[in-house]
Amino acid sequence: MDLLKPNKEDLEHLAQLYVICNTPHFLYRKFRNDGITKNISDFPTEKIISALLKLGSEGVSNINELAYFYAVYISLTLKDDYENVRNFYNKEGSIGFEWFPEIKSIYLTSTIPSNSFTISFQDMNYAPTVEVIQFQNKNQYETLIELNISSK
Repeated sequence: MDLLKPNKEDLEHLAQLYVICNTPHFLYRKFRNDGITKNISDFPTEKIISALLKLGSEGVSNINELAYFYAVYISLTLKDDYENVRNFYNKEGSIGFEWFPEIKSIYLTSTIPSNSFTISFQDMNYAPTVEVIQFQNKNQYETLIELNISSK
């Protein structure tokens, strides 16, 4: 699959999907669950972003191209690359027509980035407890980690 030259069948399929979507949430959900969008998301984030910038600079001339543009845009929401996707959506990916602002908003307000960490203790004469609290503050996610150590 070439990101800049999708095949005719994929374009027609996405256009048929697009025309039945009557809200941004429905479009977001349908496109995220579609196989074509999932295939697009297999490309590296940087390639998808480059394709979006190229497609955006060329503009769309028909419903097939618009539907494909949505699929590429929404494919980013399937990436496990929250920081880069969020940065793109907030900067050059901030598209102001149709449902693109709503798609961006749905992603940014409903996605919680996944983080993992490991804490190990060498001296087991102590009883550690760790509390992790993740909260949203003005569309930014913050994590508070509290470590309490008491002697056994």
